[in-house]
Amino acid sequence: MNAKAQVKHDASEGSAARILLKDVRKAFPNAGRDAESADEILVLDGINVDVDQGEVVAVVGPNGCGKTTLLNLIAGLLEADAGDVTLDGKRSESVSVAYVFQNFRETLLPWRTAEENVALPLELAGARRVTARATAREFLRRHAPEVSPRAFPYTLSGGQQQLVAIARAIVSQAPVVLLDEPFNQLDSQYRCQVRARFLDLWASKAQTTILVTHDVEDAILCSQRLLVLSRRPARVLREIRVPLTWPRTDSAVHDELFSEVERTVLQLLRGERS
Repeated sequence: MNAKAQVKHDASEGSAARILLKDVRKAFPNAGRDAESADEILVLDGINVDVDQGEVVAVVGPNGCGKTTLLNLIAGLLEADAGDVTLDGKRSESVSVAYVFQNFRETLLPWRTAEENVALPLELAGARRVTARATAREFLRRHAPEVSPRAFPYTLSGGQQQLVAIARAIVSQAPVVLLDEPFNQLDSQYRCQVRARFLDLWASKAQTTILVTHDVEDAILCSQRLLVLSRRPARVLREIRVPLTWPRTDSAVHDELFSEVERTVLQLLRGERS
């Protein structure tokens, strides 16, 4: 994935966007089909999603149900077979989107330092190199102090690399930020730390954010609303408002409101797996 595919820029830079998916359908060719198999694999069918400006929404669902496909449609990397995907009423490919991919290590440019990686979307947007890197340095200092700005990615831990990828997405001020399994490769201790950093970073910009995760705890702590998807072909089983107050900390897992949401989500997911 080249650098310019990660952050796309337009005149709406700096303001959160409303994300709207209406009756979206997406299928892929069934390359391994035999004579009795369907010609296509239907992944998403009749997806309707409405994400408010500045809202952070988490998407959970069974393995292989199409969560990443959903993000790719919003990012404009895929085109829906039917239905509409719009950001502030525009086609998704015409609006700035910052995307933190699952393979975040491969998206950090190894010849650039942490500071230079975070500065990249600012430079692509037209900022002077010196100004962009000074902004990135200060952003890391404030929100990810454990990351050395002058360190190259290969010298950083996995969690620090992930923080750089998240910081690069948020500092871009793109109206939409998409995160695909942003904490899945971290151990439990550092997971909590990076998750807290993400919440701090998000609060600093309040961009419209969609977070895909397999972890129900991550989904509840990091979102204002949950979308629970069915197994493939996926549809939205339930939208759940997270009633926890902000700012969120790990202590929220002991709140009865957290437990109620967790029980509901797990029950829905167990039903799909069975």
